[in-house]
Amino acid sequence: MPEKKTRSDTEEKITAANKKAVDIMNKGKAVLVDFDEARTVIPGFKENMILHAGPPIAYNKMIDPMRVAIQGALILEGRAKDLKEADTLAAGGEIEFKPCHEMSAVGPMAGVTSPSMYVAVVENAEYGNRAFCNLHEGRGKILRSSRSILRRNAARRSPGVIAPLLIQIKPFVII
Repeated sequence: MPEKKTRSDTEEKITAANKKAVDIMNKGKAVLVDFDEARTVIPGFKENMILHAGPPIAYNKMIDPMRVAIQGALILEGRAKDLKEADTLAAGGEIEFKPCHEMSAVGPMAGVTSPSMYVAVVENAEYGNRAFCNLHEGRGKILRSSRSILRRNAARRSPGVIAPLLIQIKPFVII
């Protein structure tokens, strides 16, 4: 008769940790608690930092849509006057690129978040952890493709435009 396999201590610890993680996700209560500039609400966010989707990666290894989104963000921040200047700045080593998830953030598509972009601050009311997400740019033209998007993003961060409206709805239970 074949010998019955037994679970190792490591396998049991992994199973218990996975169950705990799933329980935390299922019991969590996401609440929108604030809406402000990334540099103001994301702990450790620096003026020379840009967050991006995906794992750590050097600028010269990024795919074109992400690089051009970063260039657009640098123009939005007033650090470059055009895409060429932004590309040179981004490639020059002065800008710190960091994955969103290392800052408890997420981002749509390329996931680019720069210091002055407004982000939603979502708190897990059950466990107290926080996460951050910038505004989705909407359908059609996006940050990397149009001056009109740069203007729209600038308007979103202008005092008296969108942010005060979004701030008024907090706290707002998401799930």
